[in-house]
Amino acid sequence: MVNLLPDKHRKNIETEYRSRVLLMSLYFVAVFFMIASTLLLPSYFLSREKLVVAGVSLSESQAGETKRELSVLNEKLSVISMEKSSLPVSEIISLIIPARGGGIYIKNISYESRGNTSKIDVSGTAKTGDSLVGFIERLKKEKKFSEVYSPIPGLIKEKNADFTVQIGITQ
Repeated sequence: MVNLLPDKHRKNIETEYRSRVLLMSLYFVAVFFMIASTLLLPSYFLSREKLVVAGVSLSESQAGETKRELSVLNEKLSVISMEKSSLPVSEIISLIIPARGGGIYIKNISYESRGNTSKIDVSGTAKTGDSLVGFIERLKKEKKFSEVYSPIPGLIKEKNADFTVQIGITQ
């Protein structure tokens, strides 16, 4: 088909056609985004509300956790305050260490306090049975120890004897 329009008018019409297509496509894109945002707004507000509710419940759970931590700390403080009225552990250990003399090697000292009574377990190795018997006798002579439980002297090995001595303390 033969084009009867001059080139100038034909280019002008093509430019107008392209601009109309571009404008219509931009219009459809704008309408698409408006419809999409309108449809997504309720979902956005619901999720935002859920976040607010979750934040409140999270702060409530944190408050519960903080209360539990405070109760644990209060229990520890009450134990410490009860122990302060009794003989300090450092003083008890300072009574045990000099009593060991030579040939006694202490591996472990454990302390347990229940109400008015405390119990200390001292375990270790004695080079000789006689050094262990002497250690036990020195502990029994200490006035601050109410009871000293030890292995029977006749059953103690002569060399490298492992031992556990239980010491009772009453406040």
